[in-house]
Amino acid sequence: MEYRIAQRKDVDWKNEKGKQVMIKVDGKIVTGTVRLKEVRCGKKGCTKCPHKIYAYAQYRIGNKVTEKYLGVAR
Repeated sequence: MEYRIAQRKDVDWKNEKGKQVMIKVDGKIVTGTVRLKEVRCGKKGCTKCPHKIYAYAQYRIGNKVTEKYLGVAR
């Protein structure tokens, strides 16, 4: 299985969707999966949302699934 270390911000995350990544969380290295999200800006009456698509690493610690921001998916 191939892993990418999720440290670089210049990665085109759209091409990495669903792939495994290694990220550092509280001094530990954990593996996760790249997920893309369309995040709304939250402004009332905004008709242009979502403005951008963002990449997150989704990983599990114990029974809890959590995410860490990776960057904008270009």
